Amino acid sequence: MRKIRGYVGFFILFTVLLSGCRHHSASSLPPESEQQQDSASDVASVDLKRPVQNVDLDEVPEIKIKRESIYSFSLHYPERLKGRYPLILFIPGWGSVQYEDYRTLIDYLVSLGNIVLFAPEYANEYGIQKIRQELEDIYRLCSIQEHMDTSRFGVVGHSSGGGKAFAVCRYFVQKGWGTKGRFIFSMAPWFAFDMGQEEMQSIPEDTYVFMEFFGSDMTTDPRISMTTYSLLTQIPAARKTFYVYPDTGHGYPTGNRTLSQMDGVTEPLRAVIDAAFYHRTDDFMEFDSLGSDTPWQAYREMVQPSGRYPSRCRPSSSEAVYRAVEAYDIDYCASFSAE
Repeated sequence: MRKIRGYVGFFILFTVLLSGCRHHSASSLPPESEQQQDSASDVASVDLKRPVQNVDLDEVPEIKIKRESIYSFSLHYPERLKGRYPLILFIPGWGSVQYEDYRTLIDYLVSLGNIVLFAPEYANEYGIQKIRQELEDIYRLCSIQEHMDTSRFGVVGHSSGGGKAFAVCRYFVQKGWGTKGRFIFSMAPWFAFDMGQEEMQSIPEDTYVFMEFFGSDMTTDPRISMTTYSLLTQIPAARKTFYVYPDTGHGYPTGNRTLSQMDGVTEPLRAVIDAAFYHRTDDFMEFDSLGSDTPWQAYREMVQPSGRYPSRCRPSSSEAVYRAVEAYDIDYCASFSAE
C-alpha cells in the first residue's frame, strides 16, 4: 500500500489494553449478550489473509483536533478549518455514549480530512427514528455547518451501530446527501433495524460498502452480517466486500490505542474513504481481493452453531428485539444452518 498522503494522520500518545478500555463490555455487547471472552480456540481454522502493511502508522504527523459537545453528541474536526470537509457519522456499539470508547478511530478519521459526528448508541433503541431526528437537529445546530460537505458522507458503525448504519445511510441519501460519494463501513454488525429486503435493495448501487467481521469474535453470530451482506445484490462486487480480520475479537475497534494496533480497521477505513470520496480505488481493490463477495462460502468453517453466540441470528431472550426484527422480512438465519 502506498504511503498516507498530505495531511493524513494522527498518532495516539499512549496504549490502553483492550480489556481495560472504559465501557468495553457496554459498547460492544448487544442486550442479549452476556459477558463472554472471545477465544481463537472457539473458531475453526480458516485461511484468513492480512493486507501487506507498508505504512508506519506511528510516524504519521499529528494534527490538532477540536471537539464540540452538542447535547449527548460530539463533533470532531481539525482545529484549523479551511473550506469544506466530508462528513462521517459514527455510530458506536450498544450502550456507548461517549466518544472516548472509540477515540483512536475517531481521531484517525479526522486526521484523514473529515468532520466526524459521534452519535451515542442508547440502550433499548431498536431502530433509528430517535437517532436520525437527533442527527438532523445536531446538524442544524452545530457551529461549523458551513464547513460540512454532505455531498460526500459516510457512516461508520460497530456492533449494534454497525447494523443501524444501513438505515441511517439510506435515510440521509433520501435527504440528498452523498451525491458525490458515500460509503457504509460496518464492523461486526448486529441486526439492520428498520431495514427489510426492499429497503436494503434501495441503497444506491454506487455506494461503497465494507463489512468487517473479526476472526475470533464469539459475541455476534456471523450469520447476521453474512445475511445482511447477501441482500446487497444491487451493489456491484467492485464496490463492496466482506472482510474477516484474523485473531481479533468483537471489541477490537474500541479504545484509545496506537494506530499500528488498530491497523485491521484503520487501513480498510482509509481505503474506503479514498475510493468513495476521491476515486482512488487501488487500496480498496486490494481489500476486495482479500475479502469475499460470497462470505458464506469463503468463511463457512469459522461459523459456529448459533447457540454458541450470545447475540444469535434469531433473537430469543428479548421480546423487544424479537418484535423489531420480526417487523421486517429479513430472516437472518434462513440462508445458513443455525444449529
